[in-house]
Amino acid sequence: LLGIVSELKDRCYELTDEVGANQDLVTILRQSLVKSNRQIELLKRMEEQKSPQERISMILEKESELTALQLNAASHSREIRILKEQNKQYEQKIEELTTEINAFRESVRSKEELIMKIYSEQEGNDVLGRSDMLLDDVEVPEGILVDFGSNPFDENAQRVFDEAAVNDVTEMRDLVMGYRNQNMFLNQEVLELQKIVQNLEDRERRITRQNFDIEACYYQLKSRYIMVLNHFRASKTDSRVLQPGVIEALIDETNWTTNKRMLSNDKVETRLTDSLGFYLNDDRKRHQLQPTDMFEVAAELKSISDEIIVQQEMEQNPQYIDWLQKWDSFLVNSAIRPLKPTIELKNLVRTGIPKTYRPRVWKSLVNYVVSDEKADLGNGYYETLLRKVNAATINTVENDSALKQIDLDLARTLPTNRFFDEPTSEKIVVLRRVLCAYRFHNKSVGYCQGLNRLVAIALLFLEESDAFWFLVACVEHLQPSAYYTSTLHCAVLRDLVSEKLPKLSSHLRKFEVDLSAFTLSWFLTCFVDVFPHTIYLNLFDVFLYEGNKVLFRFALGVLKLAETSVLECKSVGAVHASLSRVAQHVPNFKTLAQVEVYTLYHSCTLDHSNGKLVAPLRTELISL
Repeated sequence: LLGIVSELKDRCYELTDEVGANQDLVTILRQSLVKSNRQIELLKRMEEQKSPQERISMILEKESELTALQLNAASHSREIRILKEQNKQYEQKIEELTTEINAFRESVRSKEELIMKIYSEQEGNDVLGRSDMLLDDVEVPEGILVDFGSNPFDENAQRVFDEAAVNDVTEMRDLVMGYRNQNMFLNQEVLELQKIVQNLEDRERRITRQNFDIEACYYQLKSRYIMVLNHFRASKTDSRVLQPGVIEALIDETNWTTNKRMLSNDKVETRLTDSLGFYLNDDRKRHQLQPTDMFEVAAELKSISDEIIVQQEMEQNPQYIDWLQKWDSFLVNSAIRPLKPTIELKNLVRTGIPKTYRPRVWKSLVNYVVSDEKADLGNGYYETLLRKVNAATINTVENDSALKQIDLDLARTLPTNRFFDEPTSEKIVVLRRVLCAYRFHNKSVGYCQGLNRLVAIALLFLEESDAFWFLVACVEHLQPSAYYTSTLHCAVLRDLVSEKLPKLSSHLRKFEVDLSAFTLSWFLTCFVDVFPHTIYLNLFDVFLYEGNKVLFRFALGVLKLAETSVLECKSVGAVHASLSRVAQHVPNFKTLAQVEVYTLYHSCTLDHSNGKLVAPLRTELISL
């Protein structure tokens, strides 16, 4: 019976092995079947191609994909070999460190035995009692054991014997304290080394990812060049036409400049920005080219190329050239005198200020607004405020809520701009100086959220001191007093909406939606949190010339453009979602300006000469 059972077990083992082998065979056959199906599909596609040129084009495309995959595999193989070599080196280092640690432990163990032997040889219970009490008071922490360096063995042994010959309890306590301090120091050194190793490993991973990005970009460019070369190699009878914009995209890609920024912990990132430092497309701020999403990358590069082509076509537009010529003529005629409000300047500002002229025009408009205040305060007033900021102690900053809030808001000022998106960004320090200086200048306002964005926008075009007076003009002259300490402007807008957009107002009341929850940031930051910079920079142009009244006009214009979408909402959540995405209804500044000027121009002609927004003013606004 036992023999039969043994034979059956052996048979079971054989059958199990056979089943495993069959499963492996099935897996291999499935893979072969999948490959065969793919080849069949490819052959069918080639048969469907009518002309030989189309078949050649398909073969070239497959060859380019195969080449890319082979290069990618070779790259991965090299990386695997490098990682294996590094792993071996790390293992050798671990073995060496383990040997050293064991030697350290043996050394300390022998010292402890010598110390205990000395204590046992002490005569008299009193002496032993005192020594035990002293030893109990000294806590020797556990840690990395002491290494005596690379001195010869004889010197180390002589040192051990000298220490073993110590009989005085005080000297022994000093020796123990010395060992304790040395161990603590070595522990700190080990922690620092661990941090350095961790940083180096992180840096290595980032460099590896960056190499992947470069390799993927190379494959993308190669595929496009193959397509272009194939087009020019095609026969003249071929009716295919090269897709518009392909060559322009290749030129744009070769002319791209990357902004390599050093962040904390030696972090390197590659980001594409425009001339003002704004990342190209906010949702791709931390864009990385990965080998696995080549089609998405191609579509993205194509969209950026199309945007550049549209911009170039716009610059060649006769209307655009005429607009620039008008600005050139006006500024040339005003070269020897400061800019002052005129009908001609007003009409030009409403069309937008060219980027190259914006620093001069903004500075002139700000100086016109604050000229009297600057004369009263005298030259060097801003430098005086900076000295106050520098003299502020740490205790002053901790006890001052405004200064603490400034430090908290710095890194989240303009997350879409490389000058302000990180605590270590280039203009963060200048931004903090301006905000702190204004806190000492106007203690009634001090600082409130939104001012950091105003200063950041100013610093894109103005010097530091001019940015300070830009903030003074915006808060104290272009806005009514108590503007940043009350929400009366939201109530005024609600009344204007009720008068000029009654359907929208009724719809919001139906769902009990508080409009101020969405529009408060519009007025505090001049729409910086709502629109892209291509729109809100033009809003700043008009705001610096005409003041607070244009904010109400543009707010009504935005709500007018979003009115249809909001009226279609059937729930509170849908209304909230629609009001949170009003920017999608404003394609550009020109569209918003047309709605504001022609549809709602007479809706809110504000007058802040009295410095306050009071109830009679609100009634007057509704009557307009």
